Amino acid sequence: MQQRFLLQLSQDTLQEDAKRLGVTALTLKHITIDVIAQIQKSPTPYLELNYRIELPTPLSKYIEWSDWQADKVGFSDFLWEKTCLECFIQQNHQSGYVEINAAPCGKFAVYNFLNYRTPSGLPPEPLFISNGNRAVINWQNFSQDDLSDNFRRQFTIDLKQLPNFQENLPNFGIGKLHPCVILNFEAAQLYFAPKHAIPADFHDASYWQDFKPKS
Repeated sequence: MQQRFLLQLSQDTLQEDAKRLGVTALTLKHITIDVIAQIQKSPTPYLELNYRIELPTPLSKYIEWSDWQADKVGFSDFLWEKTCLECFIQQNHQSGYVEINAAPCGKFAVYNFLNYRTPSGLPPEPLFISNGNRAVINWQNFSQDDLSDNFRRQFTIDLKQLPNFQENLPNFGIGKLHPCVILNFEAAQLYFAPKHAIPADFHDASYWQDFKPKS
């Protein structure tokens, strides 16, 4: 059961970003990002997220994409300040949601919000599970980047970590899913999501999509 999300570049600062990066706006529009979200039911229900990013050659040399470092895997705040793979998960009929941040090097964070950006403090509140530990993601094996303009990462999250998890609900209770990406360059930071508020705001749930994976 999977669903594909095609991420779009936020347009509100397009011309300024292109000028800072020394490329045309059309070059920025040629950045391709897709995310495959897939539910697996065994041995425990989990959500798998597979990110693939393709950059035009003029940009691939300048992206801040950290190499994989197994010793860096662990919880870390403020990952959104650099290149970051993100996903927002909202369960059915809930105003709260979970935010996942993942850096290409292996650092990650899982946050819990009760409502729009609530609590409002920074860094956000981590999502804690029943044993009192922070929620985690699990990185999946991936091949090394085989092309200079092709960047990939893949990870899973055990759905039993989500608040109010109910195994008997369709899609294990996930109502909306909003995968998104921040690409950091020395001169600009670009924001990608399936749909955007203006200005870009990943937390605005009115732009999130219903999660309807297909077999």
